[in-house]
Amino acid sequence: ARRQTPGDFDIVQRLVWMYGSEDKKEAAKKVVDDAINAAPDEAKFKILKLSLDGASPELIRAAQREAINQIKDPLTRELRFFDFELTLGDFPTALRHLENAEKLNPDDKSVMELRFRVSLELREWDRAQALIKKLAAQNADEAQGRIYQFRLAMARGDIDKALAVSRELVNELPTFARPHLCLAEALQANHQSEAAIKEYKNANEAQTSAEA
Repeated sequence: ARRQTPGDFDIVQRLVWMYGSEDKKEAAKKVVDDAINAAPDEAKFKILKLSLDGASPELIRAAQREAINQIKDPLTRELRFFDFELTLGDFPTALRHLENAEKLNPDDKSVMELRFRVSLELREWDRAQALIKKLAAQNADEAQGRIYQFRLAMARGDIDKALAVSRELVNELPTFARPHLCLAEALQANHQSEAAIKEYKNANEAQTSAEA
């Protein structure tokens, strides 16, 4: 498969992992070199090569930024930069990328969900509630916004409301995993360990059934 599609990143990455687990570093390097030859403009392969060569974290981060800059869609690029800078712990820079994304498409589901997460982190409750209305209008959580209501209640420490919302979700959507996960999280926060474990098991069963 590698000879036919040497530029396929997933295949190359899996081969590199396999060779690495067998301590075959030169074989891993050859896989990456072949991929770079097949797709010389693909930054992801250059990052993989830098990692194999033991490059400094600074060089690897620079290559990662280059890879993100190659993304043609401006909205996707800004969202990817948000995640990247957040991973590095640079919240102000990440926030600037989110603001850029909002200028491009403020009603995009992914943009609104990220802003909702940020609003919870910054304890901007009114802004979070306003976002829930917009997300619910799109049924972005497939639960008429109640997953977001649950998240807001948990962030505010309103465990009673979180329990009420999650129980309502479980009653209405018992075959889906997410409502059970929400209820389990709320029960755990309420120090009801045994009941929480039961709901985690219910979530696992629902997920297994969905994948069957």
